Amino acid sequence: MGTAVSSMSSPEPDDSSNHAERAMQILNQKPLRMAQMLRLSRIINDSSPDEKLQLHRGGMVAKLCELIADCGSMLPKHEAAGHASDSADKRRRNNRRHSSVVNGRGVGYGHGSTRSRWDIERTVEERLAREEHLIWLLNAMTAYLYCASPDFGDTETALDKFAQRQPAHLTPNIVEQISESAVVPLLEYHLKNDSVFDVSEHMELYQALLEVACSMALIPGFVPYLVKPYAEHAKSIVKDLIPKFREIMSAYPNALRGQMGSPDFRLIDFINKINRFSELLYAAAHRYEKTLPPEQRVKTARPRTTHSEASLSRKTAPEVVDDRPRTAKMLADISAYRPSNDPHEMSMLYSKSLKHLQIQTYKFIGDYGKLAVPYTFKKESRNLNPFSPTLKERTKRIAKELASMPNTLPLNASNSIFVCVDEGRCDIMKVLISGPDDTPYQNGLFEFDVFFPTSYPFSPPKCSFLTTGAGNVRFNPNLYNDGKICLSILGTWEGRPEEKWNPYCSLLQVLISIQGLIFVKEPYFNEPSALTVAYFPIDDPLNFVKCTFCRPKISL
Repeated sequence: MGTAVSSMSSPEPDDSSNHAERAMQILNQKPLRMAQMLRLSRIINDSSPDEKLQLHRGGMVAKLCELIADCGSMLPKHEAAGHASDSADKRRRNNRRHSSVVNGRGVGYGHGSTRSRWDIERTVEERLAREEHLIWLLNAMTAYLYCASPDFGDTETALDKFAQRQPAHLTPNIVEQISESAVVPLLEYHLKNDSVFDVSEHMELYQALLEVACSMALIPGFVPYLVKPYAEHAKSIVKDLIPKFREIMSAYPNALRGQMGSPDFRLIDFINKINRFSELLYAAAHRYEKTLPPEQRVKTARPRTTHSEASLSRKTAPEVVDDRPRTAKMLADISAYRPSNDPHEMSMLYSKSLKHLQIQTYKFIGDYGKLAVPYTFKKESRNLNPFSPTLKERTKRIAKELASMPNTLPLNASNSIFVCVDEGRCDIMKVLISGPDDTPYQNGLFEFDVFFPTSYPFSPPKCSFLTTGAGNVRFNPNLYNDGKICLSILGTWEGRPEEKWNPYCSLLQVLISIQGLIFVKEPYFNEPSALTVAYFPIDDPLNFVKCTFCRPKISL
């Protein structure tokens, strides 16, 4: 009874101040909790403009910006600095300890320990936790700027809502505070991602980022920060990054349509959302730029991507033959090229001439299901039904990786990778890797067969080296004349845990590893025994390798 009288006689607390206190209590929790963050989004969404101003005065917006900056980086600043310091100390100690040993020894061999305590599962869990926290924080920011779980269905109606008058809780100081936080750099960083596969693995994060961007686009004060680059070497979010990101993601439904069976409908739905978000951002940018004189508008000079660049080229055998004159003419143009003052001109010509050949499809399997071309993994491919319901997720995963390759594979005069996929199955392919400049492999072309086993991506793809002169030549200690490729990521060499294959790896990493770790300037040091021999003088290590590994086999 006394308690009831006491509570009735006590003054009513300010409800808005309670909101601010509760918001700060939630944000100060370590670690953040999903139920509490969902509650925070509801509190913000249900707040009036005056209550949102009170939330800002209570420090909530500043705390949100601080936590977004922290979760948006892979490592906290102090931890990253500590890692850098430790690494520098270790390098100095190792340099002193091994100063008498040649520097190029053992690429992929002879250092580290296979008993490393590095735990991929723990690393991934920590990264996913940080990403989940970032999504919650971005959703809270969206609720503050516009509303929770926005739809953005009618672009013009949404833009007209705030066209005449900016919301009362978004004062110029608050707009500046949010615009100069980590939000815009975070948008730029993630929208530069040109891997369909990687984006598909983090769709919730990308949706949260795009919802924040669209919420900002509705507020006239934020639009200049989305249209103009935020720093000297940065790119415009709306004029440069969004169009390219949309184009890359929109290519997925058309890529490998015949090979992958049913597409990933969850990803298709997300791509539709990207298109809707993009239209709103374009409309907001267009309205803003109409108020500017032409000379102040942001100009973009990104060339229009052709269909062959955006998705896989589908060519039957006659079409490939018919394409040869075009390719021959382009190669003749490259051969006739004379260097100019522009160092990038040759690379641009090379890329333009060969882009249509980088990712292709071809009819590997002929009549009666028999392979029409030589293929190392003939038996494995014949015994596998790629359209089996049990392999559906595997096929979708391969299709996502291949859809990313037109944007991620290297293609320049110094090093390139070309991929040809069977037109009916995406798990059968051939790869051509050009030898990098300043190596013994320069101007060479090296062929590989690639096959994805049923256990992919939990086990690595199978790869075989074909450029062996019918089994007579060995080009590298890691490349055997029977086709075996010795590489930790393929499971053919015992490496440290972080060097081995895991489900988060991709075929792209395998191909880049072959090009970067095997086709090296001094292949002699790829030999494990180079650790021992390195202590003894050799006049010409490269010639030693040529004599040792590239000599023909002698039949006795």
